[in-house]
Parts: sequence; structure tokens; C-alpha cells
Amino acid sequence: MPGHAVPLLACVLLLLHSPPASASTWTEQQQLAASDAASGDYFGTVSISGDYAVIGAPFDDSIQGSAYIFYRSGSSWTQQAKLVAGDGAANDYFGNSVSMSGDTVVIGAASKDSTSHSLSNSGSAYVFV
Repeated sequence: MPGHAVPLLACVLLLLHSPPASASTWTEQQQLAASDAASGDYFGTVSISGDYAVIGAPFDDSIQGSAYIFYRSGSSWTQQAKLVAGDGAANDYFGNSVSMSGDTVVIGAASKDSTSHSLSNSGSAYVFV
């Protein structure tokens, strides 16, 4: 409706592929959402490594952004951690890109200002281990 804001509450659906089945057989395993989910967080940039998933929410907390680590045990996924930039500020978009490999996670913050180079919205990447 024109003039009315529509709140967005995003979630991620994880699909499980059973290797012995045909390549076209996928079933929903679980819907994931942040424990502190709020309208407009844009939770949903995803990377998976083994039994772990990292999911970004770049509009969380005044668009400062955050990312969440989930762990799978059997067919159940549980949130393990919420990651934020140590120097985060409003409008950084931390979580707009995420990548995970083994026990290393890299989170992008596309609009992070560079204080060392006095550049606005130059962006940064944060590594977590």
C-alpha cells in the first residue's frame, strides 16, 4: 500500500540434500533466524563450512550490521554467536558479505569509513577465528 512501511523480518531456510537420492531431491531442514531478530535487519547473506554457517544481517542496529554463527548437530541448527565489528558505527553495513572456511570467518562492511586514510564509505573486511 502506498505510504505504508512494510516491516521486513528475514530468515534463512536450510535445505538438506541426501546424497544417495537423486540430485533433484532436496528437503527443508530448518528455518534459521537471529535470536534478536528485528524488522528490517536483512538477515540472509550466507556461507557454510562443514557444520557451521555464518549469516549476515547488514541492517541490524541502525545499519551498523552484525553476523551470526550457527552450528548443526544432526539435523538441528543452533545459534552459537553474534559477531559485530569492534569499531562498528551506524551505516557500516557489516554483514553485507560473509565467507567461512574451516574456523575462519570474514565479514564485509561495505560502507565502513577508513579513519587511517580519511575516506568515507571505503569499506572494510573483518577476520574472526
